[in-house]
Parts: sequence; C-alpha cells; structure tokens
Amino acid sequence: MTSGQSEVGIGYRQFEGGNVSRQSEGGNGSEQSEGGNGSGQSETEAVNTAPRQKIFVIFDDDGRPVGDKAAEYSSRLGEYSRAHASITHHRWKDVSDDGKKLIWKRISDEYDLSGTTKEKVMAKANEYWRKYKSSTLRKVYDKYRTDEERKRHCPNSIRKEYWEKFVDNESTEEAKALRVNGKCSREAAVAQQRSGRKGSAIIAHELKEKNHNTPVMRTHVYVALHTTSDGTCPTEKHSDKMVRIKEIAANTPSSTMLDMDHDPVALVMGSDTKGCYRGLGSGVSRK
Repeated sequence: MTSGQSEVGIGYRQFEGGNVSRQSEGGNGSEQSEGGNGSGQSETEAVNTAPRQKIFVIFDDDGRPVGDKAAEYSSRLGEYSRAHASITHHRWKDVSDDGKKLIWKRISDEYDLSGTTKEKVMAKANEYWRKYKSSTLRKVYDKYRTDEERKRHCPNSIRKEYWEKFVDNESTEEAKALRVNGKCSREAAVAQQRSGRKGSAIIAHELKEKNHNTPVMRTHVYVALHTTSDGTCPTEKHSDKMVRIKEIAANTPSSTMLDMDHDPVALVMGSDTKGCYRGLGSGVSRK
C-alpha cells in the first residue's frame, strides 16, 4: 500500500484517484538479442541519451496506471519486455539480469515512476512477456502440425535461432501438459470478463470519475467487468450469479462496504485464492 492510501480495516477495499506521475515519449521495441535495446542504438548510446520531458500519467493506489495515458504506458512496457527478455527462456526468473535492467532503464528513463514501484513495474513486464509467448507466438506455433513446419515459419520480428529454441521448448511433454491444463481451466471458468483490454484498475478509475462523491468498491468493479453496456451478463453459467450479486448490493447497499470475505461477490462467488482477487486482479492490497 503506497503512502497516502487510507486504511479502514483489514479487507476494506475502496478505489481512490491515485498518485500522479509524469512520463516521456519513447521508442519502439522489437524482438532481438537479450540485452539489446530494440531501437537500433547500442546499449551505450541508449544509456547516454539525454532525458526528455515526461508525459503525464496517473497511477492508482496499487501502483497501476489509469487514466488516458494508461494504455500508452502499458504498450510501451510490453514493447520493452518483448525486446529485452528472450523468448528462449521458460520462466521470467531465467531472464538475464542485464535484460531486466535494460527494461527498467528504458521505461524509467521515459516515465516518472514515483507513483508506483520497481517491483510492480517489473511484475507487469513479466506478465506482458508471458502473455506474448502464450498468445501471440503460440498462435503461430499452433498453425502448423510439425516442428519442422513451425521452424520454417519464423515470425519476421524474431531471430531464427530464438524461434527454433521456442518451438523446441513448446514441444516438450511438460509444456504440452501445461497447455492442456490451461485450456481446461479456461473452459471451466464461470465468469468471463467483458471489458476488452480494460483491466480492473481502469474500470475502477472510470467509475470514480463518473461520480466523485460515491465510493467505488470491489462489487461495483466486478459487476462492471462482467456485464455488457446494457447491464446484462452474456455468459449463461454466470448470469444467475451476477443477478444474485446485484440483488444483494441493491437490497443492502452497505454490504458492498464489507471486507472481501463478506461482500456480495464473496457471498455469491466464494473466497478468493492464490492472491488474485475477483474484480481486482493480482498485485493489489486487500486493504
């Protein structure tokens, strides 16, 4: 919890405006050797580049970007993650320290990150890197039936030797089992988010901006995340649960102010697990 955030009991969760930071325009990133800077400059040239004026961005109390510059900032961090963390690694912890330092160097040179922390920024870089491998690159991998075909169709933005190593990694029995388990988990999921690329932080910020005098709680964000613009829930399995959550909140408005073990979402959906809270995502405080 960052300084300036009010604490009203364990589990109490209200979304406030957040801390303000400034950021600067940056360059483009592309997949290349780990530790390269992705802009055509040498690392020495990148380090010696004079700082530029920074663009305005807002971070919420959990250090997540919100407001009209959030997407731009997130996109830039994703670019640098792809450029400096090699796809040949299985896990983020295997990425070289030099690669991670360069991601941090480039993003912190462009953005005043006083509204968040290095730990949170790099956790997001990890998330974007994993999503890049598991979605964008795996779509190419899945188009072909054999490893020989896959290796022949290396994406233009990736070095051939890196792509071949990625294909080898994805073709192990362990990797195949993880994909099967992931597919089963997605198919078994009752709730499907309907907010597109907007995450819970941006949804909460938008709700707060609509009415500054009304506290925005976890239940409000959860409902907004899982319903369409007309207020309906398109997922049949989840529809009854969403109706029940809304009924509890409407009949007992004070219930939305309860901690996350007793608010309407918890009463209907059950307890949260693994540090990821429904309507909030990961990397947030329960307070």
